[in-house]
Amino acid sequence: MTTMEFSSKPDVREAIALACRLYGRKAGWHRAAQVLGIASRTARGIEYGEATGAAICPQRALKARLHFSRLRAAQLRAELAQLESTTNEATHLAQPLPSVAVGG
Repeated sequence: MTTMEFSSKPDVREAIALACRLYGRKAGWHRAAQVLGIASRTARGIEYGEATGAAICPQRALKARLHFSRLRAAQLRAELAQLESTTNEATHLAQPLPSVAVGG
C-alpha cells in the first residue's frame, strides 16, 4: 500500500475550496498549494477537475483541510459577532424615546 494518493480525494478538494472561500480564488489556490506541497496551477486544476496525477499524502491533505476549516470557522465567528454588534446597535437606536408631558 502506498502512502501517496491521487488528488481526487475529498480532503484535498475541500482544503482547496475552503482556501478559496477564505482568500479568493487566486490567493486561495496559492495558499492551498503551499500547505499541500503542490503547485498553484495544480491546485487550480484539482478544483476544476482537470488535474488527476497530483500525489498528495493523505495525512497532509487532512491537516490542510483541518487548517483551512479552523480559519474559516474563525472568519465566520468574527462575521457573526459583527452582525450581532450591528443588530444590537440598531435595536438600541430603534427604541422609542421616553414621553415627555407637556403642560398646558
